[in-house]
Amino acid sequence: MVSPSPGGYILNVADAGLVDLGAGLKKACHAVLYGVLFDFNKSTLQPSSDAALQPVANIMAADKTLKLEIQGHTDNVGNDAYNQTLSEARAKSVVTWLTQHGVAADRLTARGYGKTRPVADNGSDEGRAKNRRVEIADPGCSPKGN
Repeated sequence: MVSPSPGGYILNVADAGLVDLGAGLKKACHAVLYGVLFDFNKSTLQPSSDAALQPVANIMAADKTLKLEIQGHTDNVGNDAYNQTLSEARAKSVVTWLTQHGVAADRLTARGYGKTRPVADNGSDEGRAKNRRVEIADPGCSPKGN
């Protein structure tokens, strides 16, 4: 599903079932990878994250000019500094995974946003789960609309 957001459009990869992530990324310039999971309060990727990250590595292999910013986000539990550090570490873990799967490090940047960009209400477990996410963004892209 592609939906409007303040910075353009967001492709929810979980809703899209990873169908044609490349086309969605070109249209939205931004994709939410809800299938990327970490151990509790850590930046260690869970093995199940491979299924969400492999399509990203495949897109990067197919388009050698593409550069991505890997963005880590947290919910609002914990203090600002901790969440910022955790989100940065998680983004770096994804960059490490991608480089270990053939993507050149100079094509990737890691950035943590902590709890500053929620996509759901932090007042519920479900909302907090949606806010704990990794996104990819193409900094050289302009959103194409619906």
